[in-house]
Amino acid sequence: MSTSICEVAGSQEISFTVSAQKDLSDAGQTDGNDHDSAGGDVVVSSSKNEVAHNKSALAQPVVPIGPSSSPAIPDSMFFAANFLIGAGILIIQRETGKVVVIHGSRRPEYCFLPRGRKDVGEDIQAAALREGYEESGYRPTLLPLPIPSLAPYSPADARPQEEKRLTTEPLYISMHHFPAGMEFLPPGKQNPGMYFRFYFVGEIPADAEREEGTRVEFEDDYVTELLDYDEAHSKLQDPEITVLEVGYRLWNEKRQMVSDGI
Repeated sequence: MSTSICEVAGSQEISFTVSAQKDLSDAGQTDGNDHDSAGGDVVVSSSKNEVAHNKSALAQPVVPIGPSSSPAIPDSMFFAANFLIGAGILIIQRETGKVVVIHGSRRPEYCFLPRGRKDVGEDIQAAALREGYEESGYRPTLLPLPIPSLAPYSPADARPQEEKRLTTEPLYISMHHFPAGMEFLPPGKQNPGMYFRFYFVGEIPADAEREEGTRVEFEDDYVTELLDYDEAHSKLQDPEITVLEVGYRLWNEKRQMVSDGI
């Protein structure tokens, strides 16, 4: 298979060509194995031609990197005026296994995990916990899980390797394009761009009490529910179904580790 795409970066047109042995045109559909490449070389060329932004420019070559991830995207850079960073959190009630899900009273069919934009100067983990608290009314804590993060450990971390298996690193990062003029953009900053959202996993105890009055003005119609896994799965949409599935699987793996005394 040969796939070609043009990606716009400022006034540069960047052409990416990927040669592969198999047709992997369905994004994220792999043969179940991790791949270092798609069976061929990636050829990059550039020209200084002006290219109009359009939806086709957002397509991507299909270079699988793992069964739990979308295909790779072209090397990219985004200026501050063209990206947002946000955080979301999957909150699991420790003893019951129930999941915190939010929906609007005016749109009860649209359900989602607590999430939102990172504030200026705010740590990304703090943003996830704040959004979890503000939108749900519950105060979550980050939940250490056997997340296979590629982040290195500090040389000063002298813990045994078994203890390092559990981390509170992000479970997923999602990426979404947004057009100019979106209502969540600040006044005077109505540029199009990319939204990068870091998803974490948190927990609340069985006796957690939900607080009122934690939401900002435009979230006043939000309703918080504690749902069993199957009901949460039926109400969420992707990519948050994937966050639920993988986060819950790792939560069960941790429970088994504790049961086995690992």
